[in-house]
Amino acid sequence: MNMSHLKYIVAVAVPAMLLIIIAIAQDPVHGADEAVPRISLSKAMSMLGNPDVLFIDVRRLDDIAASDAKIPGAPWENSKNVAAWASRYPKDKTIIVYCA
Repeated sequence: MNMSHLKYIVAVAVPAMLLIIIAIAQDPVHGADEAVPRISLSKAMSMLGNPDVLFIDVRRLDDIAASDAKIPGAPWENSKNVAAWASRYPKDKTIIVYCA
């Protein structure tokens, strides 16, 4: 799959307003009151293929099942249980969590 295909998949699967970037290296579990930095769709797309960036899919399972779009290599995690999985990911990478 080439980069233009990946960009199309991201454009379909990841609306810009719902992209969330979590800097796990600085704070593995954000509290409900903490602001979570957001990035634009174009910025996220520019990061595809970067070995220092990991995309994590946190959509509901029924939403995933209803969609043909997925970022290749993006693991799925339960968004309601971040504390259980956040520590499994490298602390030296930028983590982009997407939910739509």
